[in-house]
Order: sequence, then structure tokens, then C-alpha cells
Amino acid sequence: MKIGILGGGQLGRMLIQSALKYDDEFYTLDPASDAPCHNISYFTQGNFNDYETVLNFGKDKDVVTIEIEHVNADALAELEQQGIRVVPNANIIKTIQQKILQKEFYKAHDIPSPEFQVVWNSDEKIIMPLPFVQKMNTGGYDGKGVQVIKTEEDYQHLWTEASVIESMVDIEKELSVIVARNEKGETTPFELNDNFDFYLIASFKDSFSGIFIFPKKILSEKGILSEGKKLGKRGIRVYPAWDVTESQQAKKTQAWQTAYFMELSSDKMKMLQQAKLLLNIECTLSVG
Repeated sequence: MKIGILGGGQLGRMLIQSALKYDDEFYTLDPASDAPCHNISYFTQGNFNDYETVLNFGKDKDVVTIEIEHVNADALAELEQQGIRVVPNANIIKTIQQKILQKEFYKAHDIPSPEFQVVWNSDEKIIMPLPFVQKMNTGGYDGKGVQVIKTEEDYQHLWTEASVIESMVDIEKELSVIVARNEKGETTPFELNDNFDFYLIASFKDSFSGIFIFPKKILSEKGILSEGKKLGKRGIRVYPAWDVTESQQAKKTQAWQTAYFMELSSDKMKMLQQAKLLLNIECTLSVG
């Protein structure tokens, strides 16, 4: 199977590395000649935002996918019309490219989300009370295109582009879970044979911040990863050192997780030593 990937960055490289056990050919398109995927795929240097470039790149592929959402979705829609399988499909990509469509999708499907207001230009009045977050409709990623408006003086910094105005949320903890899903809607957690050595989870609360570095072997021993006929978990709950819990089960979980937790601080040397210790745990477990 010939699989085309729009974008040749780190995510594309990890995708290809995870699929090396399959008999497929991988093609990548990226504007940077030294993109991370350039030496592990059939690489084409080009603009994945250009309609004709994307069309020509994808026309002879069995499947076309993305590793970055800022691509030409109209070209992907045309490839679908030509019978090329696009994953995720062009309509989904158009939705995730636009914050306004995202929020309206959440609202239409009763998915919990902060209150919001759509503002198409600077002439529209903002009714959201301070403080609020402005998110540009398109082009934003990794914190870009997002700003917090705290005071009336901050109004002068408002962007004039179409945006989502979103109410502030008091965040206690942010969790992310990655689950594989096939076309039938079936989902599965990580497998023991998946191509990773450590699973990292960042945790934040007020002025506290830290990161868990779990070796694959430990996640298997705790029944979190799938292995053979043994099913894993859909997600994992973590208990940082600063969490105080009355649950006995939570205390047991926290007890074993503490050995793999590193609190973030300004002492870079201390954190480096902790990281080396945590990474060495895997070596010790493998030898033993």
C-alpha cells in the first residue's frame, strides 16, 4: 500500500516508525528539505498548503493522511472525489482547521466546552465578561493565535481577524488520553508491542508542575497495556506527589507512581539527575 503523509515532521516520523512492521510504502510532502521524515520515506519537497501540489502528490496514493492540520483541505476533498482514501476525511480536516467550526460542532453534539462567542471582525461587540480568551479562527497552534484578555486596557491588543471569544476556565488538571480507533468504531489502548519505551504524562496544579516517566515494562505489570489476550486500560489516572487523597486504592496507586514522578523546578541540574535516574530504572528492570 502506498501511503502519503502531508507533513514530514516528528509526528510523521513516529507514524512511519510505528508502521515499519507492515509491508507499506510511505511518501511524505514537506516544505523543509531537512524535515525529520526526509530520510525514512519517499520524500517530496513542496508546499502542503498549495492545491496543485497536494493534488499531484496524492493522486497515485492508496491512502493520504496528515501529520499537521494546516494543509489544503480542498485538494484533499478533490482526491476523495477521485477515489483516493483520505484519513481523516477532508470535512473533518476543515472542521479542525477552524476554531469556529470546532466550537459549533461541540455545541451541536452536546460536548462540554467553555461558553463562547463568535466574532467575525473588529466591528462586532464582545459580550463575554472579562477575563476571556481570544482564539483566532484559523492558523493557530502550539499557543500561537491565542491570547488572554484580562483587563479593559487589553482590548487594544485584540486581533481584528475572525475569532472565538471563550470564557476563562479554572483548570485544576489537564489530562490527555490516546486511543487507536478503526473504521468500525472499535477502540483499543496501547499494546505492549507498540513502538515506545516510556510513557510521559505532565501534571499541573496551581504553582505545582511535574512529569511522570513510566517505563513500558511497569505499565504492562500494572495491567495498563494490552498484552496478548490480556486487555489494557482505556486511560490511566495519575496522582502527583502534591495530591492528597483519602481513598485507599488511590493511595496504593500513588505509592507506586511516586517512583516514576519528577517535580519540575528551576534547578535544572537536579531535574537532569532525576531524569537520568528514572530512565535508568528501565535498564535495571530489563536486566533483572
